[in-house]
Amino acid sequence: MRFFSISKVFARNEGSPAFSDIRRTLLEWPRWLTLGWYDFRTQNSRTILGPFWNTVSTALWVLGLVLVFRPHMLAADSAYPVYVAGGIVVWNLLSSALSGGSKVFVSRAGVIRNINAPMMSHILHYVMLLNCRAIFQLPVVAVAFMLQNEPNFAVAWMAVPGYALVVLAVIPLTLITAITGARFRDLSNLISSTMRFLFFMSPVFWQPNGSNWRTSLALVNPLTYFLEVVRSPLLGVYPSGLSWLVVLSVAAVAWLVGIGALNRYRNDIVFWL
Repeated sequence: MRFFSISKVFARNEGSPAFSDIRRTLLEWPRWLTLGWYDFRTQNSRTILGPFWNTVSTALWVLGLVLVFRPHMLAADSAYPVYVAGGIVVWNLLSSALSGGSKVFVSRAGVIRNINAPMMSHILHYVMLLNCRAIFQLPVVAVAFMLQNEPNFAVAWMAVPGYALVVLAVIPLTLITAITGARFRDLSNLISSTMRFLFFMSPVFWQPNGSNWRTSLALVNPLTYFLEVVRSPLLGVYPSGLSWLVVLSVAAVAWLVGIGALNRYRNDIVFWL
């Protein structure tokens, strides 16, 4: 009987374009880490606040939502700001990964045509940029967390592995949209419009309480579980097993699709740009 061997699977796929590309990207990690940080810095160059404009814009967004919607939400007043702040940070990451990700290869067309760099490095370069933005949004979450009546530090640390899991799913999702966006230029407009709609359909600032249509909508919306694995610990509640399962499942499927698409279309991307 022949037993399944993980090492044989990887050995068999070493020559595939996708696995070769990913391997080169991982070996060149200082490059895309540095470029991601450099892009983040240059976006805020020659400004007084610099990267802290990300903090200010997020704080104003959270403040506006809290002032307008808190009177209509059935929630403890001290918990609602961190509910909104945590939701906004995760939403910004997901929305930027999908909408901005569709333009990753298009925006780097000159580099791709002239430099033989792995395609996956452009994806991780962009994800690094998004994480730099998220880091400067964290002070808003920290302030909202401390303003709770009884902040639960024993549970709050679970937000870290939750965020790491979201990033693990964001990478292949960005890859898929980048490949598709290089072929179909309308995709970026379609995703941007769809994400605006989904912002109101997802429990970013409203809460699914009771047995009503909003609760049903939240249960069938995969984005709900992406929000919960990061936000629930900040509210002193362990994320449900269902949330972890949904995000892990989305990440697994996205990686399979992303690797398959990269393996099939890697050499075609340059001709689409």
